[in-house]
Amino acid sequence: MAQSTTSTVRLSRRFFAYLARVVRHTKVLFASFITGSLVSAPEWLKPLLPSKYAAVLEAWSSVIFEPETYWRLALTCLLVGIFIATFLAWNEERNESEKLTSQIHESKPFLTAHSPGWSYAHDRFTAVGYQTDPMLMLRFHIEIINGGADTSLRGWQGAYRLSDNRRVGLSDAMFDRSVSSVVDQVNLVSDDRTLSRGGRRLGWVQFPIQEDEASRLQQVAVQFFDHTGQMHSVECPPEWMLRASETKS
Repeated sequence: MAQSTTSTVRLSRRFFAYLARVVRHTKVLFASFITGSLVSAPEWLKPLLPSKYAAVLEAWSSVIFEPETYWRLALTCLLVGIFIATFLAWNEERNESEKLTSQIHESKPFLTAHSPGWSYAHDRFTAVGYQTDPMLMLRFHIEIINGGADTSLRGWQGAYRLSDNRRVGLSDAMFDRSVSSVVDQVNLVSDDRTLSRGGRRLGWVQFPIQEDEASRLQQVAVQFFDHTGQMHSVECPPEWMLRASETKS
């Protein structure tokens, strides 16, 4: 019952908002009314004229159209005016909706991520408060482009798949947090710089992996979040490519 009442109220509000928008275009409605009045003038003027002039007007008007046709033309003019006013009202709402959508898009980041693949390195695993001896690390290379609002990257997680289809999950704590001094090859996990609109970030994330797992590695997938909490994902090779290769084999 409450839901039905809410729907009725919402529908009523939208109907009155629609009427208000249509009324804004009174010039169009007035023009259609005047046009319809002029078109149908031979019919509504007859009762107002003396009989002699009314007969002349009827004789003249009947040469062009039948009497009913003038009223039909007048009604058509009025309906066309209502249609144009309705279209203009819809067009206004459409423009406002597109403007609002554009503003929302401008206020949110739009990230695209791509990975050319991975490599291996023997490096120290750095975490918060400690560092291990050198070990085998998988370094997953990522390119990120931001087409939206300024943002930063955080909340890394992921998984990798082995040839036997076993998946090994990766939490945020399992990613190395060492700082890279190589230009355009930064550790994205420890990189807290702002990624500006139109910006491009080249880097990598890395995590420890066993040698036997490295030899059977099939796919790596990594997810991360922007400052709004929106999750983004990048995988190599892409899932569709992996399925295609499995189908061929």
